[in-house]
Amino acid sequence: MLVVERAMLTKYMNAALAHAHYELLSEEEGYYASIPELPGVWGNGETIEATRDDLREALEGWIALALQRGVRVPEIDGVSLAFQAV
Repeated sequence: MLVVERAMLTKYMNAALAHAHYELLSEEEGYYASIPELPGVWGNGETIEATRDDLREALEGWIALALQRGVRVPEIDGVSLAFQAV
């Protein structure tokens, strides 16, 4: 089993979310956001706040899947995730 220190995970997520790009879709569609450095990490919602929450959930899932599959998580702004086997 692999474990990531919570503080390190929070720091990584904050760095990744700081790179998020938001786009206003038509009024009826709300917003779309993605993190270009992390392909497949995107979210959408009726408001910026809802979109940010959806993006955060997508990022959490992306990291969990990478951890589960042993895929390297890219460094962002000098922040990387180090996994520890237990």
